[in-house]
Amino acid sequence: MSAVITQRLVDLSRALENAGHGQRTALCQAAAQELGLSQATIYRKLEEVKVAATPRKRRKDAGQSALSREEALLISTTLIESARRNEKRLATFAAQVHQESAWRSNARSPVGAEGLAQFMPATADWMAEIYPRSLGPAQPYNPGWALRAMVAFDRWLYERNQAVSECDRWAFVLAGYNGGNGWVNRDRRLASAMGADPLAWFDSVERHNAGRSAANFRENRHYPRAILLRWEPMYAAAGWGAGVCAARYSRHEDPDAVSARHVDQQFACRLLPELAGCRRAVRIAATPRSPGPVVASGARGQTTTHAALVAAPAQA
Repeated sequence: MSAVITQRLVDLSRALENAGHGQRTALCQAAAQELGLSQATIYRKLEEVKVAATPRKRRKDAGQSALSREEALLISTTLIESARRNEKRLATFAAQVHQESAWRSNARSPVGAEGLAQFMPATADWMAEIYPRSLGPAQPYNPGWALRAMVAFDRWLYERNQAVSECDRWAFVLAGYNGGNGWVNRDRRLASAMGADPLAWFDSVERHNAGRSAANFRENRHYPRAILLRWEPMYAAAGWGAGVCAARYSRHEDPDAVSARHVDQQFACRLLPELAGCRRAVRIAATPRSPGPVVASGARGQTTTHAALVAAPAQA
């Protein structure tokens, strides 16, 4: 399908969700006539582009962490330093890690994304090349390296995206982190051509698909909303500081995307009490681990101790 047909079908899908009784057939007939397709084809293609707000299943290990205390201290130190150098967006960075890997430093996705920040190997190598002094060799499974690289990549994208608000700007950044900044630019151009504001992400550029598959489109549009409007409020409420979209979710503009009643609001506190400011002691590790410093194995035969990572500069 062409980008124009895809966009028309996405708009039709949204219109059908809000249509009253007896109006859906007329909308489909009008679209079929406009696109020169049969009504049966319209119905079939709608299934390909439909973006449904399905409820997310709760993980069996929700509210738990597989981190040792040493790993938690390393992550907290690295995040605090990175946030200090990037206008204290701690809740936003924490929300991104939550979405990417649920704080599992050994996470690996089915497509090969690795570590806390879920870098593909090629992206990890590229980040190591453009930030050799602050990052060094690619070590996506090393928590300290992964966090510094994530913040550096976010900053790289931030400098290349303008928007009507800080919240929208970070939505563009996160869409680029998830699917590539090239697609973000294509979607901007399509949105502008369709009469939408290319500097506004929410309810504007996010509605336009410049040609990616339906599955990739759904994933990419879910990613910024999940981080900024679901997880960021949770971490902000747990004491991690204000997020970049505080003004938006405090007004509850999008109940379907913002609602997080099923989320355990104390997850962040149990995970990293050093950051959440908890009033009581909590157990960080889910399973017993041997004492002593943890060593993270990186790419190209490199190993780095946690003490070295904590002392390393967190430049982005």
